[in-house]
Amino acid sequence: MNYTNKTKLEKLITKLDNGEAVSLRDIKFNLGAEGLNNYNKLWDAELERRKFFEFKPAQIQNYDALVKEADFANNKHQPNTKHPKPTKHFQLCIDLQKDIVEADTTLAQWFDRQASEATADVLGVARLVTSRSELKRTSAFTVTKETIKRTLLTEAVNKIEAEAKAFSESADGTKLKGMLAKLIKQGR
Repeated sequence: MNYTNKTKLEKLITKLDNGEAVSLRDIKFNLGAEGLNNYNKLWDAELERRKFFEFKPAQIQNYDALVKEADFANNKHQPNTKHPKPTKHFQLCIDLQKDIVEADTTLAQWFDRQASEATADVLGVARLVTSRSELKRTSAFTVTKETIKRTLLTEAVNKIEAEAKAFSESADGTKLKGMLAKLIKQGR
């Protein structure tokens, strides 16, 4: 990795935190070709992971339909009417999620939470990770180009800080501090 300026990296992280764009040219300039290669590898891995979600298995489609049905019942539910209590619908969703995961554990990736964490209400039932619902939990499964850039920049800052700390604690670092202190003292 080329010489990197911690302040520049922190400014790029701040840009990302503020929703501003950080170009790949900035990544390459500040992290070098190795940093750009790491970015490309991580993004390619994310694209591969997303391919898993392109085809929705029948069990997952059934679950999705049941959640939509439960949401509809919840929206329609009013006290003192003949409509069933929404918790029954949501409990069916939780039971179906348990059955799906017991039958095939790889399908657990489709849910934003485990059945043990789910509750039988509109806020607590598991949503599919591909859902656009506002009720879906965002988690580590949500990987964007920006999160990859932020991760790489943060790792670079942490590496610089660790190297600086290690150097300052070393014999050369101590000697350099002493020399710097003498120069400052002589300059006054």
